[in-house]
Amino acid sequence: MALLDSLGLTFDDWELPRRGIERLARSLSITIPFAPLGHWSILFAARPAGLFMANIASQKKRIARTERERQENLRFRSSVKTYFKRLEDAVSGGDTERIASEHTALVSRIDKAVQRGALHRNTGARKKSRAAALAGASAPAAASQSQPASEDQP
Repeated sequence: MALLDSLGLTFDDWELPRRGIERLARSLSITIPFAPLGHWSILFAARPAGLFMANIASQKKRIARTERERQENLRFRSSVKTYFKRLEDAVSGGDTERIASEHTALVSRIDKAVQRGALHRNTGARKKSRAAALAGASAPAAASQSQPASEDQP
């Protein structure tokens, strides 16, 4: 309400279209802040996804499909992060077999995400490289701890 008072508007004046409010703000040389919550935030921010629906049936279908694809990509990216954390936990535990299995699962997950287009191939390659470095750095240390000391041969 303080913003309304500073603009000299009453509640009834909010019936103005969005463009009218933007023009009014420009003419008064003020910036309209973003209101993160509430129904007035529609007037202050760019249109968030899903807030305004298209009128054309094909565009409604396209919006729905895009949202489904976005959620699927999010699941792939999230699962890659989860598998990477599992690999890090295995490395900190020091179990060689578990490290190998978690690394294999992570690489498979990354490849699937790249194949589906959820990750760019360079991003996938970078993540696989980091995973290999993490698994490879821990494997010799774990192997040297598990093997008994051998006698030197002349």
